[in-house]
Amino acid sequence: MNTWQTIKRTMTVGLVLLAGWALALPAWAEMDPAKKRDIQTLMEVSGTIESLKQFRPLMLQSYSNILKTAYKDQNIPQEFWDEFLNTIITDADLDSLVEEILPIYDQNFTHDEIRELIAAFQTPAYRKWVTRLPTMMQASSEAGRRWGRNLAQSGVIQQRLEMLKMKYSLGEPSEGAPQGEGMR
Repeated sequence: MNTWQTIKRTMTVGLVLLAGWALALPAWAEMDPAKKRDIQTLMEVSGTIESLKQFRPLMLQSYSNILKTAYKDQNIPQEFWDEFLNTIITDADLDSLVEEILPIYDQNFTHDEIRELIAAFQTPAYRKWVTRLPTMMQASSEAGRRWGRNLAQSGVIQQRLEMLKMKYSLGEPSEGAPQGEGMR
């Protein structure tokens, strides 16, 4: 398979994975236009649209890595990368993904529930939460790493694993088995 076929297949798989859960949806003709507008508003105020936009750089990075590997012996000009970033996955592509997702909301929420959710997402507390979430997620991730490291270093996991191995008479690992902590 040549490089372009690999890139095309990878791009196709990425787009299918991104929108795959939006399959088998009803036609737009069935959706009330006012409800559709409110669903779009909900997706905006809830941060869903922004989250979908974050897929774009991740997918582009994946595709650019494939290209860089495939053409590692060639000097790809900056103009190529500029055009690549603006043409491979466009805003229109993301808009079409939103169009695929809107019916999911339509199927799962009444129009009144959509309106209630919009009101909830527009509260000062929610807006504060949204702005602080990235920092909180980073701090939580760091806390999780510290917790895991401390738990592992405390020997508690090793003790529990040894108790389970004894309880079930597992003995020593098979020859050629991984020899990480707790496997001995």
